[in-house]
Amino acid sequence: MNLLSGEHFFSFFDNPVLQDTKIDWRMAYSEGRRTAPLRRTFRFEFTEFDQTFRLPTGASSNVSSFGALDDEVYDLGFNGRQSLTLWGRAVDLNFGMSYFDQQRTSVFRRFSFNLSGLGPLLDLRTQIPELIFAPENIGPGQIRLIESTRQSDVSDGSFENWQGFAGFDAQILDTVRLAAGVRVENSLQITETVFTPIPGSPISLPNGSPIETRLDNDSLLPSATLTWEFANNMQLRGAFSQTLGRPSLRELSSSTFLDPERDRDVIGNPFLGITEFDNYDVRWEWYFGNGEQITLGGFYKSLDNPIERTFVFLADEPVRTFINAIVPIYGALNWKWKS
Repeated sequence: MNLLSGEHFFSFFDNPVLQDTKIDWRMAYSEGRRTAPLRRTFRFEFTEFDQTFRLPTGASSNVSSFGALDDEVYDLGFNGRQSLTLWGRAVDLNFGMSYFDQQRTSVFRRFSFNLSGLGPLLDLRTQIPELIFAPENIGPGQIRLIESTRQSDVSDGSFENWQGFAGFDAQILDTVRLAAGVRVENSLQITETVFTPIPGSPISLPNGSPIETRLDNDSLLPSATLTWEFANNMQLRGAFSQTLGRPSLRELSSSTFLDPERDRDVIGNPFLGITEFDNYDVRWEWYFGNGEQITLGGFYKSLDNPIERTFVFLADEPVRTFINAIVPIYGALNWKWKS
């Protein structure tokens, strides 16, 4: 990752009301590359008649895969603050813009062994893979190597996001402070794959159909925080904001990929939508000593189109995927003691 940043102070006006203007900026570029030179999976099934685990003869019982992923990210932005005094009270005016661009390419190749030639050799199929797939067992009439790469194993994705914000932070009364603002966003997410029919897949399209997902979104997202210092060293804080949760490029793609944390295959969902959040927060804070405090708070969220994990059966195998669920609200109470 390459990062260039700076911080500057300017004095635009010779006015006692206006203080120096602060500008900080950043320019970042990063590349990410991941290769999976060889990953092997085997599925042994329990047979009732002899109470033994045995490798099935079908090609879906074993997969050898090779994968590569390339990521390229540009991140640019600046933030500004203009401090001033109005009617004897301090006010900060905040503003800024940012631009984010991500380009991703993912490629997989899959190979499997067809063991139909070993059908009568029940004992061999109970052995470890190194013995089953020994060189002497591979050839005509025995084990055959076939390519099982899907058309959807090649995917491209991009994410472009523009943001601008403006707001203020002001002491409007001796005991009341208000911070409010609005953020404007324009984003475009695109994923491109080619459909390959998989038994059990929730997607039903002709084989080879191009799948292009476009999430084009324009949003106006307000936020506000009101703080009331109602007693000595005590304050009550209330906040509201609107935020977005976007699916990742992998979650939007119809390709199957490996979740490295769970070591399981996951298939994306090109029909996912953006999650919209309404966030409410109330908090009571008591600062009763040097570095000591008690906080009691609660929050409430309203969600529209939350993205949740689920699973589907593909070729009799459970595979994780994602859906937009119905989870309208949730909330919690929390407290904190620091001494």
